[in-house]
Amino acid sequence: MTKQPSTPRRVLITPTRWESRAVLKSLPGALPEPGWDVPAWRVGDLLLVEPGMGPESAETLLPHVEPLELQAMWIFGWCGGLMPELTVGDLVLADGTIFSDRVGGPVTRLPHPPPAPLVAQVRRLAEALGLRMVVGPVLTSDKVLATVEQKRIGASTGAVAVEMEAGPLARWAVARGVRFVHLRVVLDPVTSVLPSLCSPTDEHSDAPPHALLLHTLTHPCEWSALWTLIRQARAARRAMEDVATVCLPSLQSSSRIEPLE
Repeated sequence: MTKQPSTPRRVLITPTRWESRAVLKSLPGALPEPGWDVPAWRVGDLLLVEPGMGPESAETLLPHVEPLELQAMWIFGWCGGLMPELTVGDLVLADGTIFSDRVGGPVTRLPHPPPAPLVAQVRRLAEALGLRMVVGPVLTSDKVLATVEQKRIGASTGAVAVEMEAGPLARWAVARGVRFVHLRVVLDPVTSVLPSLCSPTDEHSDAPPHALLLHTLTHPCEWSALWTLIRQARAARRAMEDVATVCLPSLQSSSRIEPLE
């Protein structure tokens, strides 16, 4: 049996339970990592962490990863598309992070261009899967952009997609010279309206079937949006599994990481 390194040198962040499940299928050797307040798994020198949704949840990870002397930090998960041509399952590789204190407010941009070999690999993978792939800046929002109008305002920042976790992690990694890779799969296109935020999920955005059933019975006006989101989540999860199967096993050992860094 190969002995694991004493500390992980790479961390892969998948914000929610749905996203982590898709990734863990491609990492069969991953074992639960003790000592974390959130779900975490370890395989080789790769640490997989599920902090939950939102920038505050992501920021709580920073004191824990600070001592690890990381070589690379990855984020892989879902996003909302802000370009009309992006549809469910398409891939977004961030070359920068856009920050805004409020929807429609002033923005700041933090560049972190991905290496050319990774761009080429993800593009080939997208073509093989019949998906579109774009490289561009991604907006970190502290609120879900649920309506078409909110997404339109988000797109006015110049972002190609929106998510809720990368901001504090990108700032931390770039300031310390840690390689930062941010890859997303589109869950909801720009024309897709999301159900209300009172949908029944736990702190890791996991929705038990009985809770979903009760929610639909008590919120009949949201049936259509919720059913659409469930179908989109299934398609996005399949795309995540396909991408993870190809890309992520190479993160497990330092001898194979070069093409993906």
